[in-house]
Amino acid sequence: MLKVLLVDDDPSITMFVERLLVKKFACSVRIAHNGLEGLNKIKEDKPDIVFLDLTMPVMDGLEMLEALRKDPSTETLPVVMLTAVSDIEVVRKTTEKGVISYLLKPLMYETTYEKLKELFQKLRTMQQSETKDKIGETKIDSLDPKKILVVEKDAKFRETFAEQMRGRFEVLQAEDGAEGLKIFLRELPQAVCLGENLPTLNEILLAKKIRSIKKDEKVTIFAIRSDKNLKEEEKGLYDLVIPRREDGTIQFPQ
Repeated sequence: MLKVLLVDDDPSITMFVERLLVKKFACSVRIAHNGLEGLNKIKEDKPDIVFLDLTMPVMDGLEMLEALRKDPSTETLPVVMLTAVSDIEVVRKTTEKGVISYLLKPLMYETTYEKLKELFQKLRTMQQSETKDKIGETKIDSLDPKKILVVEKDAKFRETFAEQMRGRFEVLQAEDGAEGLKIFLRELPQAVCLGENLPTLNEILLAKKIRSIKKDEKVTIFAIRSDKNLKEEEKGLYDLVIPRREDGTIQFPQ
């Protein structure tokens, strides 16, 4: 059962959302009425996800979100904003702090239900993984068959990658997204490593295409990047985010 913390000072909103979460999604729900109370309940209950109102007394949603992201124990805790605010600057600030979704007030039953259904599907995908971004528990040596595709525009990096994997995997190489997709369709590797800013077909579109092709089968997609933070549209696409070192090499988790 998914543990949810609902932080909102409006009783009508908390009643509406709590009933929907309990009856339709079988969640366990705790309620807090401001950000300070919410932080204390997180320490007590360790929820799986937080629904957070933006405008509250004592400590508002943005202040609570900032506190969560500065604490190593909650820096990756999934947060959904509950708000009527549509100011672009507020949206930017909350998005930068890793909010995974928004529920815009006033809440209507059908639209809220559909949004929650989509949200929990995304959350299940995210929870299949484990890195610091909550993305990735896959150990690369467990992949079988051991055929891996690396799509990266830097030829030197691809060669370094292939050398690192030598003896463990058959490494397939592509320098852009279109070539990567062509090789993927031909070879059907079980694992794909995607670099950043791929030409022709970028890494986000390529990952989405691979997911759509292999939607009924498991394919592991690794994102290789210097910045571990993911954009909102990338969450759920990758099974693991692998840091790229300054020397261009990578270190897979063991």
